[in-house]
Amino acid sequence: MPPSLTITDLKQLPNFFEDSGSSQGQQKRMKEKDSEVIVLKSKWAKGISKIKTFFNEFMSQVERNVEENREFYSYGEEFSFRDKRVDSSEIRLE
Repeated sequence: MPPSLTITDLKQLPNFFEDSGSSQGQQKRMKEKDSEVIVLKSKWAKGISKIKTFFNEFMSQVERNVEENREFYSYGEEFSFRDKRVDSSEIRLE
């Protein structure tokens, strides 16, 4: 048995018999395209916002990790992360 169509289903279908030259039809299509563009722009804006948020959080985590490592390596270690120099007290001249 084929699926049945209701009046509301038929109303949702595009009107292929609409006069394409009529100004009302053109205005209607322009409004539909404008609303689609607005929806797409808002989706893109939300996506870009999420990417920016992720990137900012990621970079702040990297900065925190770098600071933690600087503190770790600056406590009398032979190799300093901060200035990447050997501690002069460790150098012995013979």
